[in-house]
Amino acid sequence: MLIPKQIVIETTSHCNMRCRFCPQPDAPYKIGHMSFALIESILERTKVIEPTPTVVMNLNGESTLHPRILEIVALVNSLKLRYYFTSNGLKWTRELTERVCNKDSSAYQILFSHNGLYDSTAEVACPGTNPSLVVRNMLDVIDYKRENNASQDVGVKIIDRGQDFQEIEEFIGTWLHHGMDYVCHGKVLITRNKQTMRKYPCRYSDDMFMLIRSNGKITPCGWNNDAITFYDWGYVEPNDIPLMELYNAPIINEWRNDQRRGIFHGPCLECGFAFTGYGWEGVLTPRNQRVIDLCEGRPIYYHEDYFNRFFSFKKRIRKPSHYYVGGHLE
Repeated sequence: MLIPKQIVIETTSHCNMRCRFCPQPDAPYKIGHMSFALIESILERTKVIEPTPTVVMNLNGESTLHPRILEIVALVNSLKLRYYFTSNGLKWTRELTERVCNKDSSAYQILFSHNGLYDSTAEVACPGTNPSLVVRNMLDVIDYKRENNASQDVGVKIIDRGQDFQEIEEFIGTWLHHGMDYVCHGKVLITRNKQTMRKYPCRYSDDMFMLIRSNGKITPCGWNNDAITFYDWGYVEPNDIPLMELYNAPIINEWRNDQRRGIFHGPCLECGFAFTGYGWEGVLTPRNQRVIDLCEGRPIYYHEDYFNRFFSFKKRIRKPSHYYVGGHLE
């Protein structure tokens, strides 16, 4: 039986921004909040899985918009489920920081999304943002962590949305300088191949993530809207069905076996951003003098998977097994 490394819960599919190239504005399903009862059921069913997956609090939406987000955080903490929180920072509050960053919290990181070193860039990349407010909120979390010696990591992610590469370089150096534990540089996932070039199995649902949409639907992908509508993998309700029974349903295992044989169906056949490969890691030396000055000669540790590049003053190692896809399931 496969057990995912992460249970990804789309607590809400609402968002207060319209970022360039984001799939959320074109979502082919009804936008809404997941009910608190369903969130509670998913978390309680996650608690009994061994080994217990990490919980991710959002998918294609802004979790802070859920009207019961503080209660959701309190529930995850009470269940002692390891989780991380992602946010665009626009609606972030000190109260939320206090819930996530304390000694009784089971969160291990907060990851903010902010898409420009300069306000003018961020406003074009993500219409609806308020760059100065987002920056203040992020700095407040960094300050709170320092003052309270909180163990949670705080990171920020910038995604390719048309910015100059030099701006991204200097964004990385600036936020490491300001005290972020890491900075993430993400790809924009928009490639579609009219003639397939797929060779390797996508790890998104094999066995990296179990993805649950705000309406309770199990989906193979977080980013390919065509795949969301093409596959019918059912729902996580009724609430008494074990999650791993659903995750290992025959229809999903058949999909896994096919892609491991190099057989890809529907939108997966033309997808140009399948989650494959093992990535890279090491230590980087910047050539940009501004970045050199910001980092003050400190080594920058680096690791990369298909979607993201991570930069940090802390050494972070992921074993190859984190990215490995095993043999056939039969």
